[in-house]
Amino acid sequence: MPRLAEVLGATVDELMQARPGAAAPRSKTAGKPAGRLVELALKGVAAAMGIAVAVLTMLDALDNQAAFLMLGLGLACLAIAQLPEGE
Repeated sequence: MPRLAEVLGATVDELMQARPGAAAPRSKTAGKPAGRLVELALKGVAAAMGIAVAVLTMLDALDNQAAFLMLGLGLACLAIAQLPEGE
């Protein structure tokens, strides 16, 4: 415990007085399996669109209009994933 206190720049007493609520903030969908699944799916779609555009562009199999459409869909998915939930 003293070594941990030294690494964290705190005293042993301060570490012993820590509260469970002082941990890192939880994500907005913590504890909600459906919400986490939707957020994961949206982020996965965005990543897939970005990777697909990169690969198809390297293969010369994608025109500019389709590339912008795919990147736009990926960006929209990221934006939706970042929307705050009504609490």
